[in-house]
Amino acid sequence: MIIESGQEPTEHIFPRSASDLSRGFPLGELVPLGDPGPGHAVFQVGEPYGRDMIVVIAAAQPVFRTPRPHTGEQSLTYGRDLRTAVEQARGRSVRLSAAVIQLDTVAR
Repeated sequence: MIIESGQEPTEHIFPRSASDLSRGFPLGELVPLGDPGPGHAVFQVGEPYGRDMIVVIAAAQPVFRTPRPHTGEQSLTYGRDLRTAVEQARGRSVRLSAAVIQLDTVAR
């Protein structure tokens, strides 16, 4: 799961560690985002405000074999590597599903 603004580097929400790569989610499980509890990542919207999108990819196996950087990865690099990883996963007959959510951010 990533947040992509097109103006800033990609922010990876999940997985955030090597141990996350092996964690599975039961069908229908809700995953809270921005939960300020212990051990949870908190996300805050900042400048530049505007159109962002959240991309969620669900797969029966990890799409990437190693975790991506949490922040700082350029969109073009991530997009290229994601395309390659998805093609490789499909070549291994890994079941994949994706959703894209667009949102507009504004200053409070």
